Amino acid sequence: MEKFKKYRKFLFTALLAVLCLISLLIPGGNAPETTAPTTPERAPGYCGESILWTYENGTLTLTGTGLMDDFPEGAPWEAHKDEISTVIISGGITYIGAYSFSDYDKLTDVQFGKDVYEIGERAFFSCDGLTEVHLPASFKVFGPSSFMGCSRLKQIHCEGKFPS
Repeated sequence: MEKFKKYRKFLFTALLAVLCLISLLIPGGNAPETTAPTTPERAPGYCGESILWTYENGTLTLTGTGLMDDFPEGAPWEAHKDEISTVIISGGITYIGAYSFSDYDKLTDVQFGKDVYEIGERAFFSCDGLTEVHLPASFKVFGPSSFMGCSRLKQIHCEGKFPS
């Protein structure tokens, strides 16, 4: 009986090793993809599920509702980075995506819509043209380093309580 227990333990270990090897060789499964996009694919002109962007004469306008996407590898309006001086964010947009305007040195004016609740990580990082910002009463959360490196930013005005 003792031999059978050793044999059974050996078979179980061998079977487990074979199953592990098979799971590594079969594509798919639960393994995370290493080439997954950092932002979802959007139709041209969209920067969130229900948010449209347009650019004209130095002004970037965002209209719609909900959350903007995060853009760690560059926003869809990146081609206009050196021309954008004004950003208008309509009411209904609640989240400004991470890295959306990082290093936009020509940016001098941001008009936040009435529903903005949170600004993502490094959203306005190193925007040297910003001197002051006016946030709506709905605003609550600064993402990490959201205005870090804005060398000329002197004032942040909040219509509501000063957020965290």
